[in-house]
Amino acid sequence: MKMLAALLASLAAVTPAMAVSQYDLPPSDEQVRLALSAAPPHLREAAGVLVLEAVGYEVERPSSNGFWCLLERWERAVAAPICYDRVGSASTLQAVRYLETRRFEGAADSTIHAEIDAGYEDGSFAAPNEWGVAYMLSPFGPAPPHVMYYAPYARNAEFGGALGPSRGVLPFIYDEGSPRAYLVQLVDPAAWARLDGRPGNGSDTDR
Repeated sequence: MKMLAALLASLAAVTPAMAVSQYDLPPSDEQVRLALSAAPPHLREAAGVLVLEAVGYEVERPSSNGFWCLLERWERAVAAPICYDRVGSASTLQAVRYLETRRFEGAADSTIHAEIDAGYEDGSFAAPNEWGVAYMLSPFGPAPPHVMYYAPYARNAEFGGALGPSRGVLPFIYDEGSPRAYLVQLVDPAAWARLDGRPGNGSDTDR
């Protein structure tokens, strides 16, 4: 997408006051806490963290293990803690960062998603090209703890992915047919809470 470089370069024209007013942003330290809760405990200390600031995502701390954790808002009203491995950080995460950059410029989500789709078509954005994983193990996210394996363009019908009543039990493809498709496997919240050193079922009440 030829416009990508120009759009990113235009960030300098966005004033912090204009940008921040579009969101009720959590403080950086709270963003860090929630972002890291997406990863398994043994990965957190070395994982990099991105936080939402005045012009999009900024590096709060660098990664020394290839993982990057953040609050992702693919849908504007939903903040989801997620932690990408090396493969996802080099591919899918770039579209996520672009999404927030354009939001802070004032673009509508429909426009941004169309630009991202066009970017995947013309090679400005890349789907994962090898095996990898994104962790969403946080008990504070919009969905139960789960692990997502990159499966670009895959569809449930191709491997018998479970939909309907079985969707919460068996693996399924999320966002099927797209470059952002994942094979999703839910993780037992109670088991994850024990692994993470928290009592109870890992719900918000156990914080």
